[in-house]
Amino acid sequence: MIYNTYLQDISTRQDNSFSQTYSGINDITGKTEFHYYPNQKHTIKMGAQFTGHRFISSGRSQTIIAGTKIPDLNVLKIPAKHVSEYAVYISDEFTLSDRISLNYGIRAPGFSSSNVTYNKLEPRATIKAGIDSTSSIKASYTQMNQFIHLIPNSTATLPSDIYIPSSKLTKPQFSTQYSIGYFRNFKENNYETSVEVYYKDMDNQVLYGEGNQLTDNSDLDKGLVYGKGESYGAEFFVKKNSGRLNGWVSYTLSWTNQ
Repeated sequence: MIYNTYLQDISTRQDNSFSQTYSGINDITGKTEFHYYPNQKHTIKMGAQFTGHRFISSGRSQTIIAGTKIPDLNVLKIPAKHVSEYAVYISDEFTLSDRISLNYGIRAPGFSSSNVTYNKLEPRATIKAGIDSTSSIKASYTQMNQFIHLIPNSTATLPSDIYIPSSKLTKPQFSTQYSIGYFRNFKENNYETSVEVYYKDMDNQVLYGEGNQLTDNSDLDKGLVYGKGESYGAEFFVKKNSGRLNGWVSYTLSWTNQ
């Protein structure tokens, strides 16, 4: 069982303009997982998770007379939104041979609020093939859905972000990711190295509309815009496992477009 709370309460001012953001979330989560070993070649994992969210999010930005005090945002009048996220999943780690292993499964996430329900399927698979005793290649495919959205806003000097749940208008964000990597150990596995490239395709990306301003209410969907995105890049990794000096260093080079 997990309890989590988040609160952002920011007021900013620049010349004759001001911006206020209030974003609060309370979460209660319960989850469980089971492992089943039918034989030496299979490890099956299955589980379920449920999260209840309580959102209180609002904000506004406008122009005021110089020297005027910024009016308070009445937090008590912001209506709370109660939504639920849930998921069940199952996966199998399958050892085909001494050189080849496969991890595949499916996750079924869902989202429910007072006026909309979304149920999705997320297949995923990873295959690892050993080239020799010190090197291997790994490739993966993953689909993911995101029901909670982080909406960036930069109408004042300090950027501020608001979290909102999915709705009839703001649909869940969806992504498909492909990756392939080469892994190699040196000097009797004292050094581990890898290079991995990936590509992610994203749908239903959410941003605040150009020229729109925050309004003093919790119905923010009407001021949002939606589109597509992509992200791709490479990750480099080196690790020293033993000796008087050990540790690791990594570097990621990536691009993201929306």
